[in-house]
Amino acid sequence: WPTPRCSRRKNLWPGCGAKRARGLPLQYQVAPLSPASEIEGPFALFDGFRRREVILLLLQALSDLGCVATRDMLEQESGVKPELESVTALRCAIQEKAWAKALAALSCLGLDGNLGKSLRFQILEHKFFECAARDSSEALGCLHEELSPAAFNDGTRERLRRAGELIAHNFALDEEFECDSGRSRQSSHDALWTSVARSLPPHLVLPPKRLSTLLRQAVRFQQLHFTQPQGMENGLSSADVAAPVSLLEDYRCEPPVACVARLRRHCDEVWFVAASHDGRYLASSSQDKMVILWEHVP
Repeated sequence: WPTPRCSRRKNLWPGCGAKRARGLPLQYQVAPLSPASEIEGPFALFDGFRRREVILLLLQALSDLGCVATRDMLEQESGVKPELESVTALRCAIQEKAWAKALAALSCLGLDGNLGKSLRFQILEHKFFECAARDSSEALGCLHEELSPAAFNDGTRERLRRAGELIAHNFALDEEFECDSGRSRQSSHDALWTSVARSLPPHLVLPPKRLSTLLRQAVRFQQLHFTQPQGMENGLSSADVAAPVSLLEDYRCEPPVACVARLRRHCDEVWFVAASHDGRYLASSSQDKMVILWEHVP
């Protein structure tokens, strides 16, 4: 590294009060340290993972486990909210049947075109059925003034057509609501929110049981890297093993060391062999232009 030449100008070195050390080339200028708020902000890491996402997984898992007090304590200590304020406003508006507030909260989420239009149509469709349960004239106004302009593709236009047919045939409309009356209105609103939440991107709403999904993926990844699946050592498939896989240690399985059978149906070189997930079937392909499926019978 060459030594920079000295200059008579004041405030040559960084940190001397000048906005920029003009006497130094760009590679010699020292960038200021980030404040603690940025280091501990939303991009802080925990073992290479985003700290906020790890806490969100723990909050959701604690809720699923029923540890509400521990979840509240973690939320208070970490300062991470399990749900954004805009998402909370949308959920509460749907559960309270405040459709105007729900549409306003939906517009504040900044969703892309098709997803935002789809969720808007879904909310208005639910509002239409709520109006139809009370008054057909009110439902007709909702159909023409709100639901019809919200249709944007073939799927939504087909659902709009079916809604119009229900209005035109009062008997079919009553039958439709009688079939749906097994659920309470509150449960129908919960079902609407569940459907909306599943469509929202994961940075807004965490997918259900996300930690369990990641653990299953990790276990499956380890299983696929072993030649012999767990439980096959004694001729049993993985489905026959009642004990769940332990999460406290890595997946271990001894590969087979003895030849128990020879597959002699091919007439030329065997190029590829693949096994099913449970180890029951084998598929082999050869230069003789044949693919043979083998079944393991204990």
